[in-house]
Amino acid sequence: NSELIEAGNCLVVARHTACVFHLMRAMEFGLVAAERELGIPRPAKGQQNTWGAVLARITAKLEANDKNPPPDWAVNAQFFKEFNGLVRALKSAYRDPTMHVESIYDEASATSVFSVTVEVLRHIATKLDEITSAIVGTNTSKQKALASTILQNTQKTKQQTAVERATSAPIPTGKKT
Repeated sequence: NSELIEAGNCLVVARHTACVFHLMRAMEFGLVAAERELGIPRPAKGQQNTWGAVLARITAKLEANDKNPPPDWAVNAQFFKEFNGLVRALKSAYRDPTMHVESIYDEASATSVFSVTVEVLRHIATKLDEITSAIVGTNTSKQKALASTILQNTQKTKQQTAVERATSAPIPTGKKT
């Protein structure tokens, strides 16, 4: 999936709000994967697939599973409850303000959102193979390393850019012009 790559590219070229936009699109793969893993039918395109609608379906399924647990629920319940909480937090803090043109991000805030999103995706990847394959393909080693690599490369590029800026600045001579 190109969304994480685009997020990293946007961060490097100082398109910070665009970076957060792409991060939220990357998170949608997690929502789709969770629905599939929980056996929730995904409606056709449209309003039924907003984050709010998807999270409502997931929450309803979690509550139903708590009342009438499937055989593997004891093993999976905590993961899906954490997933639900993490994605709801991202939705309220970042997704909604970004998509509804309420927030504009600077470098520090976009980098923070990038780090948080990568951590949530890592959490998701521990349980949902589909999310990792949707994001980076089928190579398991790449699946686990992609988000970390993107963040490291982004930080290296930002450092190189800062050095280039510093070395290309005119050297003060002490003379007044």
